[in-house]
Amino acid sequence: MEDNDYTLGLETGNTNPPLIPQITMESLGYLNTAAKWAKFLAILGFIGIGFMVVGGLFTSVFLTFLRSVPSMSSFPVPMGFLGFFYIILAAVYVMPVIYLNNFSNNISKAVAFRETAILTEALLNLKRHLKYIGIMTIVIIATYIVGIVGVMIFTLTNTMHSF
Repeated sequence: MEDNDYTLGLETGNTNPPLIPQITMESLGYLNTAAKWAKFLAILGFIGIGFMVVGGLFTSVFLTFLRSVPSMSSFPVPMGFLGFFYIILAAVYVMPVIYLNNFSNNISKAVAFRETAILTEALLNLKRHLKYIGIMTIVIIATYIVGIVGVMIFTLTNTMHSF
């Protein structure tokens, strides 16, 4: 799928100009409402990212300290890994939140100033946000499938060896 390969309904033999949807006052109101909700979600996203980074740093330091406790020293995975994992998740989540925030800011400006170029930029950021979230969703689903299959194979091989 090419992102910018739109013919707007033009066919090879058609000489009529393409019909382009018009933005009405009602649709501007909807866009303005969407901008407010997008801003709310972006702010929550930034707060969540902050909590993930602080929690990841705290967890890394705290769990590394616990590793020095004799009963915890035999834990098979490095204790700071959990905190590091949270920081990685926060880094992955930064871009879609930035795209959502940019969408919100640009839609508000486009509605206020009735500026087509700003509207186009806002819609580009919405497309980027949704594409990023879609790809993340595909990766998560694939990870779950691989994990489930791996657990099933591991369980089957361990069950067969016990007979």
